[in-house]
Amino acid sequence: MSVILLPHVAQAATELATLEYGNGATYYGETKNGKPHGNGTMTWGKTKTYKGSWAQGKRSGHGVYKVITRGEDSITESKYDGNWRNDKKDGQGKLEIKKLL
Repeated sequence: MSVILLPHVAQAATELATLEYGNGATYYGETKNGKPHGNGTMTWGKTKTYKGSWAQGKRSGHGVYKVITRGEDSITESKYDGNWRNDKKDGQGKLEIKKLL
């Protein structure tokens, strides 16, 4: 007897969920064992977001991290679009900084 797992069956261990953390962060996306795993978005307040791949609760794979910084006379958006491993930027990526105001 042989068993063939179809892709959607093999990924059944991940499920969509919203996770809220005590530091004000919120995650929505795929989870496994109660942690971000697969594709999802984490927001930290109104100024920081990461949208991309996760592995065992850490940014891993390709993702986009955005931070909005407010100064006295300006608002700036920094965006890193690239690879991550073990929750840190890794390898190829592109950093863009834009003045919004």
